[in-house]
Amino acid sequence: MWDDHDYGKNDAGSEFIGKNQQRQLYLNFLDEPRDSERYTQVGTPIYQDYLISHSNTTIHVILLDCRFEYDKRSGDRLGATQWRWLESVSKLSADVTIIALGVQAIPDRLIVMESLGVENRLKLLNLFVERDILILSGDVHYAQSYRLPTEVTGSLVYEVTSSGLSHT
Repeated sequence: MWDDHDYGKNDAGSEFIGKNQQRQLYLNFLDEPRDSERYTQVGTPIYQDYLISHSNTTIHVILLDCRFEYDKRSGDRLGATQWRWLESVSKLSADVTIIALGVQAIPDRLIVMESLGVENRLKLLNLFVERDILILSGDVHYAQSYRLPTEVTGSLVYEVTSSGLSHT
């Protein structure tokens, strides 16, 4: 999933005038199949989900776009359409749920970095109540890992943040 530098402008959101061109360049760079939903839905965020079955285990991978419809004034990272979609796919049954996004979800803004934000995080976690999830995030220039206490969500919520491949 992309972060602001993949998106084309530091800390940019829905106001970024080059977002459609960057979207196309990003999907081309990833060699996204030309018939995929992410590619054919021009002018929309690049969120997607995949159900993968392996050895009697079902893994639900959810990719969230925290840039394309990010409203800086309200702090809404996903936009109404993506939230509705996420609500529908959150009902799919899986043994493991992995959510990937381009900003950190668990940490609050303790330092000057972008994050999902408290309201978005609560809204996201409420969709996955009593389901263990692993969040994969990025955007910061170092690696971190977090765990929310079980009493907060009724389930295990871990986050692993990876630095960009160009950072040491």
